[in-house]
Amino acid sequence: MADSTIDSERLWLIPGRFGSARTMSLPEDHNTLASSPTHNVVAPVEARIGDVIGVYNTGATGIKGYSEFVYGRMSADITAAAKQVCCQEAVGVPFTFSNAKASVLDSSGDPRAVITISAMTDDYYGWFWCGGVCPEFMVSGMGGTYATDGNVEIGPIASVGLSGTGIGLGPVSGDTVAFCGFAEAAD
Repeated sequence: MADSTIDSERLWLIPGRFGSARTMSLPEDHNTLASSPTHNVVAPVEARIGDVIGVYNTGATGIKGYSEFVYGRMSADITAAAKQVCCQEAVGVPFTFSNAKASVLDSSGDPRAVITISAMTDDYYGWFWCGGVCPEFMVSGMGGTYATDGNVEIGPIASVGLSGTGIGLGPVSGDTVAFCGFAEAAD
């Protein structure tokens, strides 16, 4: 089947995969985490690698509920667009993420899959969506569709290689695949 997409309001990522989230309340006018001084920067600023924060998506845009973000680094030589599925680059480099197909540690899924909240410069630090509902209210531009392999049904989803060179979301296949979230609709 050809690659496809799934709507942001039909995705839910499993929270807690990177540890307990510190709940944050951000000012009403701060509705874009992607433009914060801690995101897409050459060195960590006011955040530590592996920090996990949880913010409440009010439902003004998107689904009501908590969204989690993990602070990490985009892999060297990889520039990612917004809304791309990424996985840990390699064994021994936690919190360094890549959207290259070769970074998928298990060919059929990686439970540490994250999604870029904006375009990310290679070797830069920033926030990645890692749990809960799609953060449409907190991060402008997160609504819309996400890449899938064209096989997503309602139920658990895993990170999978797409027909090209990137990573997307697909169904959990077999009992050894770790899942990263749930789809509430088929792609």
